Amino acid sequence: MALAARRAGLFGEVVGLARRAETLAEAERRGIIDRGSSDPGAAARGADLLVLAVPVRAIVTVARECLPALAPGAIITDAGSVKAAIVREMDALVPGGHCFVGAHPIAAPKNRGLAPRRRAVPRPALPADPSARTDAEAANRVHALWEAVGMRVERMSPSSTTKRWRRSATSRTSLRLRS
Repeated sequence: MALAARRAGLFGEVVGLARRAETLAEAERRGIIDRGSSDPGAAARGADLLVLAVPVRAIVTVARECLPALAPGAIITDAGSVKAAIVREMDALVPGGHCFVGAHPIAAPKNRGLAPRRRAVPRPALPADPSARTDAEAANRVHALWEAVGMRVERMSPSSTTKRWRRSATSRTSLRLRS
């Protein structure tokens, strides 16, 4: 997503967060990020947009570590799959003045890190998951961001996204078992 957004001219600066220095060095070398850090607070310092592309179980923890460093009015979004629990926890965590808009990009293969990705198989949509607390303007900005990197955005409730993802995962699993 960072590379697609950079190619579209959407970001002034992209700062990466990773545990390993080698990952950050490779991301810089490939032009995916401008700089990086293994410290969430340092990576998020002054950011007006935080995209959490970490394992689902780490989303809330990483967000908690980044929140104090964000610029006032920052928008936070994610690329996790299961939404209802994340949205509930993020709504409780994110203070006024910031806004969380959950998102679930249903497109890329399940690669980790910076491994070269095959071209993603087009999938139906990226559900953007506004909650009752989500600011409409923030949701529109996240919607526009994902569209600008080539996704067709479909808005639905967090629980609908979770149910849809589970059906999709079950379907993929059964297809694999038959082949």
